[in-house]
Amino acid sequence: MTTPLNENPSKTAFTASMLRAFATQEVDPNIQGADDLAYLFLAEDLAAIYRDDEKRTKFINEHFKEGGYEFMIARTQLIDRLFQQALQENRAQIVLLGAGFDTRAWRFQSLIRETQIFELEMPATQQWKQKCFSQNNIPTPEALHFVPTTFNLDSLGADLKQAGYDPDQKTFFILEGVTYFLSEKAVDQTLNFMSSHSGSGSTLIFDYVYRHVIEQNWMDHLNRTTGEPFQFGIAEGQIERFLSSRGLQLIKNYSHSELEQEFLIKSDGALFNPAISIFCLAHSRIE
Repeated sequence: MTTPLNENPSKTAFTASMLRAFATQEVDPNIQGADDLAYLFLAEDLAAIYRDDEKRTKFINEHFKEGGYEFMIARTQLIDRLFQQALQENRAQIVLLGAGFDTRAWRFQSLIRETQIFELEMPATQQWKQKCFSQNNIPTPEALHFVPTTFNLDSLGADLKQAGYDPDQKTFFILEGVTYFLSEKAVDQTLNFMSSHSGSGSTLIFDYVYRHVIEQNWMDHLNRTTGEPFQFGIAEGQIERFLSSRGLQLIKNYSHSELEQEFLIKSDGALFNPAISIFCLAHSRIE
């Protein structure tokens, strides 16, 4: 039976793109978001307020847990940086698992040489995204391959291969805003899939929530915001052990304080706002 999640574009995709659009209106250049295409996915009521500083701030304060918007700003900047690095290194492939309304293939297409980019997403979300670009006469970069999928890991390899993916090539994987919605088994299967379907030196960036947040069952606010329940977390301070036991090597873990220092310091040297403390990002190498 088809579920509502399959029938409709992902609510989390709309939420993430909305916050990225909001960030483009920040005045300070150190904080200002670079996703100048995120506005394409805004609902009419949000499009009417996102350029209004007072209304935008009020909306964020009313609908998001303190520090959540700041985390999104930092997360986007970090993954933007790594995406550009992969293109500058002429990495053979970039794979976005659960791409949502990601726009990096468009925003950084001037850096693309031979890199092939694969976006995997549920068909309804992907179709909505393509419609938004088409309606605005924005062509798809030649190097970008849309891979509609139900994320059945038994068929994921075949889905990618059909789109031109080479499992022997060095690949950069992006798993943004995804892990906490998966079961622990599904996370393990996803990491194993990456390890067994990519070349030597492949890397991965993903964000995660602390396990105690799940265990203490205080995610009601975030669950309401995203429309999808949180299921998976990693124990605080255990990311390196978690990765090594699954055949991955930690390059760098970004806690909320590290995200603040790298991405949330304004031009005058002051902190913009604290990032929510329960989310981290792990940049990892697949051994």
